[in-house]
Amino acid sequence: MAKKVINPWLSISPTKRVLCCDLSILTKISYSRTCIEEMIPGTNAFPEPWNGDLVNADIYILNMNPSSGGIAVSSPKLLSSLYSSIYKGIYDLTSTDIEFLKGKGTPVQQKWWKKFLDPTKMPSSFVGKKICVIEYFPYHTTTGFKFPLSLPSNYFVDNFINQAIVDKKLIIIARQAQSWFNRIPDLRNYKNTLYLNCLVHQ
Repeated sequence: MAKKVINPWLSISPTKRVLCCDLSILTKISYSRTCIEEMIPGTNAFPEPWNGDLVNADIYILNMNPSSGGIAVSSPKLLSSLYSSIYKGIYDLTSTDIEFLKGKGTPVQQKWWKKFLDPTKMPSSFVGKKICVIEYFPYHTTTGFKFPLSLPSNYFVDNFINQAIVDKKLIIIARQAQSWFNRIPDLRNYKNTLYLNCLVHQ
């Protein structure tokens, strides 16, 4: 079993969409645009560190980040509703609902999940229970963003990835294999791994 560690993502709320432990790192990153306020990730959309059952999944897919497809809204009432109906469940470790397959979220999010799910011919309820997608960088970003090498919040999901290796579960690296190797050293020689559209440097 993975070590019992505090889930930092439970502190996310409609008025707090960036973890305090990450903020100091994010504000020091070099951006390609002059308006830093617009480029800080997560300030206009809720983060998505993972989707699916982080504890009990049989397959872990290691992705890069949730892209620019976040739901950016400013209405406090709508933010609260969005958080309650979609994002609060994401931060629940054993949530098996993938809300973006139910017509919620942006078209970008729905299209990504549909593209991922169609070849499997599996219902969304099955995917949510068997598969967990973990993002290397948990925040939505805009064009020109430079990913940091690490974030203080990484320790939480890394704990579950390392446990998946111990349990010999299938791990699929969807993007940036070298970045994942640097972050999780035991992945480099882990045999039960598949790679999708990413360059593997041994």
